[in-house]
Amino acid sequence: MVRESAERRTALATPSLESDPESRNAQRLMLLATIVVVLLALWVIWKFGGFNLMKTVVFDGRSQSVVNTFAMVDHPFHAVRGETLLQSIRDGEILRWVAHHQGGYPVEFYPLGIPWLDVGLWALLLGQFPIIAVHKLTVLVIFVLPALGFWWLARGDRLNPLVPVFALAIHVSTPGLWTHGGLIELVEWGLVANVGGATLAFLALAAMTRFALEGRPLYGVLAMVASSAALYTNTRSGIAVAVAALAVVVGTLLNRDSDGAIPVTVVIRRVALVGGVSVLLTAPLLIAMLRYADLYYFVNYMEYTGLGDFLGDTVKSVSWILLGAAIVGLALAVLARRLTVLRDVAVTTVLYVGLTLVLSAGGLNEGLIQQLEAPRLMPFQRLLVVYLAAAAVGYGLDIAARKVVPRVRQPVVASLLLLCGVATIWSFDGEFGRTPEAHVTTPEPHALTTGRQEFVNFTGMLAEANEIVPEGRAIYVAGDQQSWWHEQLWGPSQADAPFFYDDWMWYWRANFHATYDVGEGHFIPNPAATFTADWLSSNGIGVIVVTNMPVPAGATDPREAAAANPLLDYQGTVGEWDLYLVNDPDSIVMNGETHPAALTIENQSIRATFESAPGEVEIRRNWFPRWDAFADGEEIDVVRSDDGYMRVTVPEDTQEVELRYAVTWSDWLGRVAAAIGLVAVIAFGLGLYRRSRLPGWKQSGTR
Repeated sequence: MVRESAERRTALATPSLESDPESRNAQRLMLLATIVVVLLALWVIWKFGGFNLMKTVVFDGRSQSVVNTFAMVDHPFHAVRGETLLQSIRDGEILRWVAHHQGGYPVEFYPLGIPWLDVGLWALLLGQFPIIAVHKLTVLVIFVLPALGFWWLARGDRLNPLVPVFALAIHVSTPGLWTHGGLIELVEWGLVANVGGATLAFLALAAMTRFALEGRPLYGVLAMVASSAALYTNTRSGIAVAVAALAVVVGTLLNRDSDGAIPVTVVIRRVALVGGVSVLLTAPLLIAMLRYADLYYFVNYMEYTGLGDFLGDTVKSVSWILLGAAIVGLALAVLARRLTVLRDVAVTTVLYVGLTLVLSAGGLNEGLIQQLEAPRLMPFQRLLVVYLAAAAVGYGLDIAARKVVPRVRQPVVASLLLLCGVATIWSFDGEFGRTPEAHVTTPEPHALTTGRQEFVNFTGMLAEANEIVPEGRAIYVAGDQQSWWHEQLWGPSQADAPFFYDDWMWYWRANFHATYDVGEGHFIPNPAATFTADWLSSNGIGVIVVTNMPVPAGATDPREAAAANPLLDYQGTVGEWDLYLVNDPDSIVMNGETHPAALTIENQSIRATFESAPGEVEIRRNWFPRWDAFADGEEIDVVRSDDGYMRVTVPEDTQEVELRYAVTWSDWLGRVAAAIGLVAVIAFGLGLYRRSRLPGWKQSGTR
């Protein structure tokens, strides 16, 4: 009965491509739409340099091939994380602790969703390009990835096949601002984790909606994978996924088509299946986040101060015209009974906007809620608005064409949508430059890239630093040649030593010992103040790489300060960068005044060898509960020092001190849960669920 009702609904659906008597035209339109959306996505990737991953730079009559990846703001941080993950895999381990960044951090505090995509694309390209170059392609793939969600949603309501093309054209041509999820946030600012997580959550919504309404296993698997990937990319995206799951159920309750309605109990079971498997797959991340939540400090840079702030931000993320069209789409979801998929999108939008406003309300901006930083939720909302607007235009054109050209309405509507898409892209000039400082411009390919002389100079200096840094010491990079570049963070891509920076972009604890205000951000406004014997030794700094930079009034430029500092021994200059060796530098691991005879620092282990090490040993690496310590093989206690590092007390005549990043019982629990989730996904994808005796799972709702 359910199958008959669903088929009846398909036959009566308005508008419906499949009900068009010219079935051959319908098939041609589907093929045309597929070709156009693929070509549009490829054109966007090409336009922004996705197929130009290397560049030849000529300097002093010599040419050098360098990576040509995105370089502004957060891009260096994310590109280097991909390389760190790849190197970890090459070393035969799964990355769990990133050792090179400002003393180290657990990967759960900044999950590895995007780095895994970097590694995947690098593998698809057969390793022919450096992975930091491939990161540019990763960013642009994320940029066009919403096309899949637009396609799944539009086909679910049997809208004209060119609706997803129009939606993609709107998406790529509406840059928004730096927290809105569009071109500026993703390509210019490099906030790839936030945008990537929102994009995957949008795909999860589309797949979950189709699975809940149709019961097709493919969409069930896609929903499980997309939901899990969204959380592994940015745990904040779990909010969007949860809202989407609730919206699918609410949308079913609002379905007034009694003949074709899917029973709400079936929808709840399907949504619960997706949610349950997704929780299992993400258990390693979720359990760790819950267990260690009290150790994570989040700097809140922004908030909505009221409804006006939120509404203004919403308009800026798209435009008044698009917002108006989206409101029409909301109305259509209520008035057009057959648009069940659009109704789920509309309910998701209403619930998500409501939740954002609640999270922004006074008194709630504390604790874990404070860490959500409500303006960062905008990218998912923006994708919902874009689709609602495109669907409204497509549906409206279809209604008009039914009255004017009923026999050829589908080709006519497709042509009009294609023209709308072309006009949308044509109206967009592609020049942005809305970066924080007016003097930063974005020449083609519309975001500063590494394919230029400055990158050659800096990486050359890093290679020199890697050659001279003493074993067991860190490299300290102070200053950068491009404001808001976070240029320093390219360091680990060129050197094996641990790094410290005057501007380290992101951090997870508030007690890093330096002259800065953690509430203002993770940067030292006056790096010259750190060029002291105490600070350099307490962090195990062996080499300093420094350049000029703006400093507060009364402060000294760090490059000038380094040149006049007797603690530093000048080694050379490359471009605008100077290299200094710290005189008699302390090691990262010290037994009082005694240096270890040998010291190895890896992502998940630290090994120091002494001739004889009695008493207290300092380890200038960030403390975390997973670190276990051993003295000549015997386990000893690890103590967190006041500056957030570690120290241990070893017996007399100890020769080897080792710290291991342990796998705890909760880690094993998460791994077992994830393995069960993976088996569930495979079993469901293979159709083993059909053998289940549980009631309701086999009930069809195919539309």
